[in-house]
Amino acid sequence: MVSCSLCIDKFGLILFEEAASQEPVPAVHYELHHLCPTDAVVEMNSVDAGASAPMFVIPPIEGSVFILSQLMSKIKAAKVYGLQCTNDAPLNSIPELASHYIKVVIHSFVHYT
Repeated sequence: MVSCSLCIDKFGLILFEEAASQEPVPAVHYELHHLCPTDAVVEMNSVDAGASAPMFVIPPIEGSVFILSQLMSKIKAAKVYGLQCTNDAPLNSIPELASHYIKVVIHSFVHYT
């Protein structure tokens, strides 16, 4: 029977060798407006989708959609907008935050309702 520490040591060695063989990951540069968003809605791609309905992206726990920018810029089928957690967003519960985002979408995009 192989000891658990031997398995963990072997796993660590595999991870170390794999990491050493990969290209270095470029650092992500954040600016203050990425960490403390002031815009509730931001455009995330440069698509003119015409009459098609837009796509809305909800931010991760940080409240900013900046981290999703590169991925969302690749979407060509629809205009993509990111909803961000600004100072006026309620943080008491997920349902309250969802309700706030719905109001932001309705206020910002009345012609789609």
